Amino acid sequence: MEAQHLLIICHTFPPAPGVGGRRWAKFAKEFARRGHTVHVICAEHGQNEERSPWSSDILSEKIKTYRLPRRYPYVVNRWPLQSILEKLTYRFWTRMLPYFCEGNSRDSTIFWGAQISALADELIRTNQIRYVFASGAPFRLLYHAVNLKDIHPGLNVVSDLRDPWTWWDNYGHGLLSKSRFAEEESFERTVIERSDRIISPSASVVQHLTSAYPDQKGKMVRIPHTIDPEELLVVRSRNEDRGYRLIYAGTWYGAEEADRYFMAVISAFNALKAMAPERSKGTIFDLYIAANDASKARELTLEAGLQEHIRFHAPLTPKEVAQELVRADAALVFIPSKNKDLMGTKFHELFHLKVPIIHVGEPGAVARTITEYRTGTSVPVDQLTKELPLIITGIRRLPEHPTYDTQQYLLEHVTEMLLTTVIDRQATN
Repeated sequence: MEAQHLLIICHTFPPAPGVGGRRWAKFAKEFARRGHTVHVICAEHGQNEERSPWSSDILSEKIKTYRLPRRYPYVVNRWPLQSILEKLTYRFWTRMLPYFCEGNSRDSTIFWGAQISALADELIRTNQIRYVFASGAPFRLLYHAVNLKDIHPGLNVVSDLRDPWTWWDNYGHGLLSKSRFAEEESFERTVIERSDRIISPSASVVQHLTSAYPDQKGKMVRIPHTIDPEELLVVRSRNEDRGYRLIYAGTWYGAEEADRYFMAVISAFNALKAMAPERSKGTIFDLYIAANDASKARELTLEAGLQEHIRFHAPLTPKEVAQELVRADAALVFIPSKNKDLMGTKFHELFHLKVPIIHVGEPGAVARTITEYRTGTSVPVDQLTKELPLIITGIRRLPEHPTYDTQQYLLEHVTEMLLTTVIDRQATN
Protein backbone atom coordinates (compact mmCIF):
# COMPACT_ATOMS: atom_id res chain seq x y z
CA MET A 1 0.00 0.00 0.00
CA GLU A 2 1.46 3.35 -1.05
CA ALA A 3 2.06 5.96 1.63
CA GLN A 4 -0.87 8.31 2.18
CA HIS A 5 -2.53 10.56 4.74
CA LEU A 6 -4.84 8.84 7.24
CA LEU A 7 -7.19 10.36 9.81
CA ILE A 8 -7.86 8.87 13.26
CA ILE A 9 -10.62 10.26 15.48
CA CYS A 10 -10.24 9.01 19.06
CA HIS A 11 -11.49 10.85 22.13
CA THR A 12 -8.68 9.68 24.43
CA PHE A 13 -5.19 9.74 22.95
CA PRO A 14 -1.74 10.10 24.54
CA PRO A 15 -0.54 11.97 26.46
CA ALA A 16 -4.05 11.91 28.00
CA PRO A 17 -4.24 9.01 30.48
CA GLY A 18 -6.43 5.98 30.11
CA VAL A 19 -6.39 2.77 28.11
CA GLY A 20 -8.85 4.13 25.54
CA GLY A 21 -6.06 5.73 23.52
CA ARG A 22 -3.60 2.86 23.61
CA ARG A 23 -5.10 0.89 20.71
CA TRP A 24 -4.89 3.71 18.20
CA ALA A 25 -1.62 5.09 19.52
CA LYS A 26 -0.12 1.71 18.61
CA PHE A 27 -1.71 1.66 15.17
CA ALA A 28 -0.61 5.27 14.58
CA LYS A 29 2.93 4.29 15.54
CA GLU A 30 2.96 1.41 13.06
CA PHE A 31 1.24 3.42 10.32
CA ALA A 32 3.94 6.07 10.67
CA ARG A 33 6.69 3.45 10.63
CA ARG A 34 5.31 2.26 7.28
CA GLY A 35 5.55 5.77 5.85
CA HIS A 36 1.97 6.99 6.23
CA THR A 37 1.21 10.44 7.64
CA VAL A 38 -1.29 10.10 10.49
CA HIS A 39 -3.59 12.93 11.57
CA VAL A 40 -5.30 12.41 14.94
CA ILE A 41 -8.30 14.37 16.24
CA CYS A 42 -8.65 13.86 20.00
CA ALA A 43 -9.60 15.61 23.23
CA GLU A 44 -7.23 18.06 24.86
CA HIS A 45 -5.01 16.85 27.67
CA GLY A 46 -5.72 18.49 31.02
CA GLN A 47 -2.75 20.26 32.57
CA ASN A 48 -3.19 18.50 35.90
CA GLU A 49 -3.81 15.05 34.44
CA GLU A 50 -1.35 12.20 34.55
CA ARG A 51 0.47 11.34 31.36
CA SER A 52 -0.29 8.20 29.40
CA PRO A 53 2.34 5.45 29.64
CA TRP A 54 2.15 5.28 25.84
CA SER A 55 3.05 8.92 25.21
CA SER A 56 6.37 7.99 23.57
CA ASP A 57 4.55 5.96 20.90
CA ILE A 58 3.28 9.09 19.17
CA LEU A 59 6.62 10.92 19.05
CA SER A 60 6.96 10.90 15.28
CA GLU A 61 7.02 13.67 12.70
CA LYS A 62 4.45 11.64 10.79
CA ILE A 63 1.92 11.65 13.66
CA LYS A 64 0.15 14.99 13.93
CA THR A 65 -2.36 15.53 16.74
CA TYR A 66 -5.15 18.11 16.82
CA ARG A 67 -6.67 18.49 20.28
CA LEU A 68 -10.21 19.76 20.63
CA PRO A 69 -11.66 21.35 23.79
CA ARG A 70 -13.60 18.73 25.72
CA ARG A 71 -16.69 20.90 26.18
CA TYR A 72 -18.10 18.35 28.60
CA PRO A 73 -18.29 18.82 32.38
CA TYR A 74 -15.33 16.96 33.85
CA VAL A 75 -17.16 16.29 37.12
CA VAL A 76 -19.76 14.06 35.42
CA ASN A 77 -17.13 11.43 34.68
CA ARG A 78 -15.25 11.80 37.95
CA TRP A 79 -15.46 9.01 40.53
CA PRO A 80 -15.48 9.12 43.43
CA LEU A 81 -16.61 12.70 43.99
CA GLN A 82 -14.20 14.38 46.39
CA SER A 83 -16.12 17.28 47.93
CA ILE A 84 -19.57 18.71 48.60
CA LEU A 85 -19.01 21.23 45.78
CA GLU A 86 -18.23 18.42 43.34
CA LYS A 87 -21.35 16.54 44.42
CA LEU A 88 -23.52 19.62 43.93
CA THR A 89 -21.92 20.35 40.56
CA TYR A 90 -22.40 16.74 39.50
CA ARG A 91 -26.08 16.87 40.45
CA PHE A 92 -26.55 20.12 38.51
CA TRP A 93 -24.96 18.84 35.29
CA THR A 94 -26.59 15.41 35.29
CA ARG A 95 -29.96 17.16 35.49
CA MET A 96 -29.17 19.81 32.87
CA LEU A 97 -27.29 17.84 30.21
CA PRO A 98 -30.36 15.93 28.90
CA TYR A 99 -31.84 19.28 27.82
CA PHE A 100 -28.91 19.81 25.43
CA CYS A 101 -28.86 16.51 23.55
CA GLU A 102 -30.71 13.45 22.36
CA GLY A 103 -29.86 9.95 23.48
CA ASN A 104 -27.31 9.40 26.23
CA SER A 105 -26.26 12.63 27.96
CA ARG A 106 -23.41 10.74 29.71
CA ASP A 107 -21.57 10.48 26.38
CA SER A 108 -18.69 12.93 26.64
CA THR A 109 -18.65 13.60 22.87
CA ILE A 110 -22.21 14.95 22.62
CA PHE A 111 -20.91 18.49 21.98
CA TRP A 112 -18.26 17.45 19.48
CA GLY A 113 -20.29 17.35 16.24
CA ALA A 114 -19.54 20.85 14.98
CA GLN A 115 -15.91 20.71 16.13
CA ILE A 116 -15.20 17.42 14.40
CA SER A 117 -16.98 18.43 11.22
CA ALA A 118 -15.02 21.68 10.88
CA LEU A 119 -11.57 20.32 11.72
CA ALA A 120 -11.94 17.02 9.86
CA ASP A 121 -13.28 18.82 6.79
CA GLU A 122 -10.18 21.02 6.72
CA LEU A 123 -7.79 18.08 7.20
CA ILE A 124 -9.51 15.91 4.59
CA ARG A 125 -9.50 18.63 1.95
CA THR A 126 -5.96 19.82 2.63
CA ASN A 127 -4.38 16.37 2.74
CA GLN A 128 -6.65 14.47 0.32
CA ILE A 129 -7.54 11.96 3.01
CA ARG A 130 -9.57 8.96 1.85
CA TYR A 131 -9.67 6.86 5.04
CA VAL A 132 -10.98 7.83 8.47
CA PHE A 133 -10.72 5.58 11.53
CA ALA A 134 -13.11 6.50 14.35
CA SER A 135 -12.81 4.68 17.67
CA GLY A 136 -15.47 4.50 20.37
CA ALA A 137 -16.53 4.56 23.18
CA PRO A 138 -17.62 7.32 23.64
CA PHE A 139 -19.99 6.22 20.92
CA ARG A 140 -21.47 9.48 19.63
CA LEU A 141 -18.03 10.18 18.18
CA LEU A 142 -18.67 7.41 15.64
CA TYR A 143 -21.93 9.09 14.64
CA HIS A 144 -20.10 12.38 14.14
CA ALA A 145 -17.50 10.57 12.00
CA VAL A 146 -19.90 8.85 9.58
CA ASN A 147 -21.69 12.17 9.06
CA LEU A 148 -18.49 13.44 7.43
CA LYS A 149 -19.60 11.48 4.38
CA ASP A 150 -22.32 14.07 3.81
CA ILE A 151 -19.67 16.60 2.77
CA HIS A 152 -17.12 14.06 1.48
CA PRO A 153 -19.12 11.45 -0.49
CA GLY A 154 -16.06 9.39 -1.47
CA LEU A 155 -14.75 9.13 2.08
CA ASN A 156 -14.23 5.68 3.63
CA VAL A 157 -15.05 5.55 7.35
CA VAL A 158 -13.94 2.65 9.53
CA SER A 159 -15.80 2.52 12.87
CA ASP A 160 -14.02 0.75 15.72
CA LEU A 161 -16.26 -0.42 18.59
CA ARG A 162 -13.87 -1.14 21.44
CA ASP A 163 -16.84 -1.92 23.74
CA PRO A 164 -20.47 -3.03 23.37
CA TRP A 165 -22.91 -0.17 22.75
CA THR A 166 -26.69 -0.32 23.21
CA TRP A 167 -26.77 -3.97 24.30
CA TRP A 168 -24.73 -3.15 27.41
CA ASP A 169 -25.62 -1.05 30.46
CA ASN A 170 -22.25 0.70 30.69
CA TYR A 171 -21.66 4.38 29.84
CA GLY A 172 -25.03 5.22 31.35
CA HIS A 173 -27.15 3.21 28.89
CA GLY A 174 -28.85 1.33 31.71
CA LEU A 175 -30.22 4.64 33.05
CA LEU A 176 -31.91 5.79 29.83
CA SER A 177 -35.65 6.21 29.37
CA LYS A 178 -37.27 4.23 26.53
CA SER A 179 -37.36 7.26 24.25
CA ARG A 180 -33.72 8.17 24.85
CA PHE A 181 -32.66 4.56 24.46
CA ALA A 182 -34.48 4.49 21.11
CA GLU A 183 -32.53 7.59 20.07
CA GLU A 184 -29.28 5.90 21.02
CA GLU A 185 -30.29 2.83 19.01
CA SER A 186 -30.90 5.11 16.06
CA PHE A 187 -27.37 6.54 16.37
CA GLU A 188 -25.97 3.02 16.48
CA ARG A 189 -27.90 1.91 13.39
CA THR A 190 -26.75 4.96 11.46
CA VAL A 191 -23.13 4.17 12.34
CA ILE A 192 -23.49 0.53 11.31
CA GLU A 193 -25.25 1.33 8.03
CA ARG A 194 -23.07 4.25 6.97
CA SER A 195 -19.66 2.91 7.96
CA ASP A 196 -17.64 1.25 5.23
CA ARG A 197 -16.15 -1.17 7.74
CA ILE A 198 -17.05 -2.07 11.33
CA ILE A 199 -14.15 -3.43 13.37
CA SER A 200 -13.79 -4.51 16.98
CA PRO A 201 -11.14 -6.19 19.12
CA SER A 202 -13.86 -8.32 20.68
CA ALA A 203 -15.26 -11.47 19.06
CA SER A 204 -18.44 -11.07 21.14
CA VAL A 205 -19.02 -7.55 19.76
CA VAL A 206 -18.61 -8.76 16.18
CA GLN A 207 -20.90 -11.70 16.90
CA HIS A 208 -23.63 -9.45 18.32
CA LEU A 209 -23.43 -6.93 15.47
CA THR A 210 -23.56 -9.71 12.87
CA SER A 211 -26.71 -11.04 14.53
CA ALA A 212 -28.34 -7.65 15.11
CA TYR A 213 -27.56 -6.29 11.63
CA PRO A 214 -27.45 -9.35 9.34
CA ASP A 215 -27.73 -7.20 6.22
CA GLN A 216 -24.48 -5.45 7.23
CA LYS A 217 -22.48 -8.52 8.30
CA GLY A 218 -20.13 -8.24 5.32
CA LYS A 219 -18.67 -5.12 6.94
CA MET A 220 -17.80 -6.79 10.25
CA VAL A 221 -14.13 -7.60 10.89
CA ARG A 222 -12.40 -8.52 14.13
CA ILE A 223 -9.16 -6.58 14.53
CA PRO A 224 -7.70 -7.63 17.90
CA HIS A 225 -5.74 -5.58 20.38
CA THR A 226 -2.03 -5.73 19.73
CA ILE A 227 1.13 -6.69 21.52
CA ASP A 228 4.03 -4.28 21.02
CA PRO A 229 7.24 -6.35 21.22
CA GLU A 230 9.25 -3.23 22.03
CA GLU A 231 7.51 -3.09 25.42
CA LEU A 232 8.13 -6.73 26.24
CA LEU A 233 11.83 -7.31 25.64
CA VAL A 234 12.28 -9.25 28.87
CA VAL A 235 12.64 -12.94 29.70
CA ARG A 236 10.67 -14.83 32.32
CA SER A 237 12.69 -15.14 35.54
CA ARG A 238 11.03 -16.75 38.56
CA ASN A 239 11.69 -15.63 42.12
CA GLU A 240 14.87 -17.12 43.52
CA ASP A 241 13.86 -16.68 47.15
CA ARG A 242 11.27 -18.66 49.07
CA GLY A 243 8.60 -15.98 48.96
CA TYR A 244 5.61 -15.72 46.69
CA ARG A 245 4.89 -12.57 44.70
CA LEU A 246 1.62 -11.59 43.05
CA ILE A 247 1.16 -8.57 40.78
CA TYR A 248 -1.81 -6.54 39.61
CA ALA A 249 -0.91 -4.03 36.88
CA GLY A 250 -3.43 -1.94 35.00
CA THR A 251 -6.74 -0.16 35.35
CA TRP A 252 -8.89 -0.60 38.46
CA TYR A 253 -12.28 -1.66 37.10
CA GLY A 254 -15.67 -2.46 38.48
CA ALA A 255 -16.33 -0.15 41.46
CA GLU A 256 -18.53 -2.22 43.81
CA GLU A 257 -17.40 -5.51 42.26
CA ALA A 258 -13.78 -4.45 42.71
CA ASP A 259 -14.42 -3.78 46.41
CA ARG A 260 -15.90 -7.25 46.82
CA TYR A 261 -12.91 -8.75 45.02
CA PHE A 262 -10.47 -6.92 47.24
CA MET A 263 -12.24 -7.94 50.42
CA ALA A 264 -11.85 -11.53 49.19
CA VAL A 265 -8.13 -10.89 48.65
CA ILE A 266 -7.78 -9.70 52.26
CA SER A 267 -9.71 -12.71 53.52
CA ALA A 268 -7.41 -14.96 51.47
CA PHE A 269 -4.31 -13.38 53.02
CA ASN A 270 -5.75 -13.90 56.50
CA ALA A 271 -6.59 -17.51 55.63
CA LEU A 272 -3.03 -18.03 54.34
CA LYS A 273 -1.62 -16.70 57.62
CA ALA A 274 -3.67 -19.26 59.56
CA MET A 275 -2.86 -22.11 57.16
CA ALA A 276 0.85 -21.50 56.54
CA PRO A 277 2.33 -18.78 58.80
CA GLU A 278 5.87 -19.05 57.40
CA ARG A 279 4.70 -18.97 53.79
CA SER A 280 2.51 -16.01 54.64
CA LYS A 281 5.48 -13.97 55.87
CA GLY A 282 7.10 -14.06 52.43
CA THR A 283 3.96 -13.46 50.36
CA ILE A 284 3.62 -10.08 48.64
CA PHE A 285 0.91 -8.58 46.45
CA ASP A 286 2.15 -5.53 44.50
CA LEU A 287 -0.42 -3.35 42.73
CA TYR A 288 0.47 -0.84 40.01
CA ILE A 289 -2.84 0.94 39.36
CA ALA A 290 -2.66 2.88 36.09
CA ALA A 291 -6.11 4.51 36.13
CA ASN A 292 -9.20 4.96 38.31
CA ASP A 293 -9.38 5.30 42.05
CA ALA A 294 -8.27 2.47 44.36
CA SER A 295 -8.52 4.40 47.64
CA LYS A 296 -11.11 1.99 49.06
CA ALA A 297 -8.71 -0.92 48.52
CA ARG A 298 -5.97 1.01 50.30
CA GLU A 299 -8.27 1.68 53.25
CA LEU A 300 -9.23 -1.97 53.50
CA THR A 301 -5.56 -2.94 53.47
CA LEU A 302 -4.71 -0.58 56.31
CA GLU A 303 -7.73 -1.69 58.36
CA ALA A 304 -6.57 -5.30 58.00
CA GLY A 305 -2.98 -4.43 58.94
CA LEU A 306 -1.69 -6.01 55.71
CA GLN A 307 0.21 -3.03 54.30
CA GLU A 308 3.51 -4.91 54.46
CA HIS A 309 2.08 -7.66 52.27
CA ILE A 310 -0.32 -5.74 50.00
CA ARG A 311 1.57 -2.79 48.55
CA PHE A 312 0.29 -0.02 46.30
CA HIS A 313 2.72 1.64 43.89
CA ALA A 314 2.70 4.48 41.40
CA PRO A 315 1.97 3.48 37.78
CA LEU A 316 4.93 2.27 35.74
CA THR A 317 5.69 2.49 32.05
CA PRO A 318 4.77 -0.63 30.05
CA LYS A 319 8.43 -1.65 29.84
CA GLU A 320 8.86 -1.29 33.61
CA VAL A 321 5.66 -3.25 34.27
CA ALA A 322 6.95 -6.07 32.05
CA GLN A 323 10.17 -6.22 34.07
CA GLU A 324 8.16 -6.62 37.28
CA LEU A 325 5.76 -9.17 35.83
CA VAL A 326 8.41 -11.61 34.66
CA ARG A 327 9.83 -11.78 38.19
CA ALA A 328 6.45 -12.50 39.76
CA ASP A 329 5.01 -15.92 40.52
CA ALA A 330 1.62 -14.97 39.08
CA ALA A 331 -0.54 -12.07 37.95
CA LEU A 332 -3.70 -11.78 40.05
CA VAL A 333 -6.15 -10.24 37.59
CA PHE A 334 -9.67 -9.19 38.52
CA ILE A 335 -12.22 -8.72 35.72
CA PRO A 336 -15.73 -7.37 36.45
CA SER A 337 -18.68 -9.39 35.19
CA LYS A 338 -19.46 -7.02 32.34
CA ASN A 339 -16.01 -7.74 30.85
CA LYS A 340 -16.06 -11.52 31.24
CA ASP A 341 -16.10 -12.02 27.46
CA LEU A 342 -13.73 -9.18 26.52
CA MET A 343 -10.11 -10.20 26.06
CA GLY A 344 -8.17 -7.06 26.96
CA THR A 345 -4.63 -6.26 25.90
CA LYS A 346 -3.25 -7.20 29.31
CA PHE A 347 -4.05 -10.87 28.72
CA HIS A 348 -2.21 -11.10 25.41
CA GLU A 349 0.79 -9.40 27.02
CA LEU A 350 0.75 -11.82 29.96
CA PHE A 351 0.46 -14.74 27.54
CA HIS A 352 3.43 -13.39 25.61
CA LEU A 353 5.51 -13.00 28.77
CA LYS A 354 4.42 -16.49 29.94
CA VAL A 355 3.37 -15.12 33.34
CA PRO A 356 0.83 -17.46 35.02
CA ILE A 357 -2.56 -15.80 35.47
CA ILE A 358 -4.95 -16.12 38.38
CA HIS A 359 -8.11 -14.74 36.81
CA VAL A 360 -10.74 -13.68 39.34
CA GLY A 361 -14.21 -13.28 37.90
CA GLU A 362 -17.21 -14.96 36.34
CA PRO A 363 -17.00 -17.74 33.74
CA GLY A 364 -16.84 -16.41 30.20
CA ALA A 365 -14.54 -16.12 27.18
CA VAL A 366 -11.69 -14.81 29.35
CA ALA A 367 -11.86 -17.71 31.81
CA ARG A 368 -12.25 -20.28 29.01
CA THR A 369 -9.24 -18.96 27.11
CA ILE A 370 -7.01 -18.95 30.18
CA THR A 371 -7.86 -22.50 31.17
CA GLU A 372 -8.02 -23.96 27.65
CA TYR A 373 -4.55 -22.71 26.72
CA ARG A 374 -3.04 -23.50 30.11
CA THR A 375 -2.00 -19.91 30.78
CA GLY A 376 -3.30 -19.99 34.35
CA THR A 377 -6.49 -20.63 36.26
CA SER A 378 -9.85 -18.95 36.83
CA VAL A 379 -11.41 -18.47 40.27
CA PRO A 380 -14.84 -16.97 41.07
CA VAL A 381 -14.69 -14.14 43.61
CA ASP A 382 -16.58 -16.13 46.24
CA GLN A 383 -13.99 -18.93 46.07
CA LEU A 384 -10.86 -16.77 46.18
CA THR A 385 -10.52 -16.92 49.98
CA LYS A 386 -10.26 -20.71 49.77
CA GLU A 387 -8.35 -21.13 46.50
CA LEU A 388 -5.65 -18.43 46.69
CA PRO A 389 -3.94 -19.90 49.80
CA LEU A 390 -3.91 -23.32 48.08
CA ILE A 391 -2.16 -21.80 45.05
CA ILE A 392 0.38 -19.85 47.11
CA THR A 393 1.30 -22.89 49.21
CA GLY A 394 1.62 -25.10 46.14
CA ILE A 395 -1.22 -27.45 47.06
CA ARG A 396 -2.95 -26.31 43.88
CA ARG A 397 -0.41 -25.85 41.09
CA LEU A 398 -0.74 -23.44 38.19
CA PRO A 399 -0.11 -24.76 34.66
CA GLU A 400 3.55 -24.52 33.67
CA HIS A 401 3.44 -25.05 29.90
CA PRO A 402 1.14 -22.54 28.16
CA THR A 403 0.08 -23.38 24.62
CA TYR A 404 -1.22 -19.96 23.52
CA ASP A 405 0.46 -18.59 20.36
CA THR A 406 0.74 -14.81 20.60
CA GLN A 407 2.47 -14.22 17.26
CA GLN A 408 -0.88 -13.41 15.66
CA TYR A 409 -1.29 -10.45 18.04
CA LEU A 410 2.03 -8.73 17.40
CA LEU A 411 1.66 -5.09 16.35
CA GLU A 412 3.13 -5.53 12.89
CA HIS A 413 0.91 -8.53 12.14
CA VAL A 414 -2.33 -6.93 13.37
CA THR A 415 -1.60 -3.70 11.50
CA GLU A 416 -1.08 -5.70 8.32
CA MET A 417 -4.43 -7.39 8.96
CA LEU A 418 -6.05 -3.98 9.42
CA LEU A 419 -4.61 -2.63 6.19
CA THR A 420 -5.38 -5.68 4.06
CA THR A 421 -8.87 -6.49 5.37
CA VAL A 422 -10.08 -2.94 5.84
CA ILE A 423 -8.25 -0.66 3.42
CA ASP A 424 -6.94 -2.88 0.65
CA ARG A 425 -10.18 -4.91 0.52
CA GLN A 426 -12.15 -1.66 0.37
CA ALA A 427 -10.33 -0.70 -2.82
CA THR A 428 -11.58 -3.86 -4.53
CA ASN A 429 -15.26 -3.27 -3.71
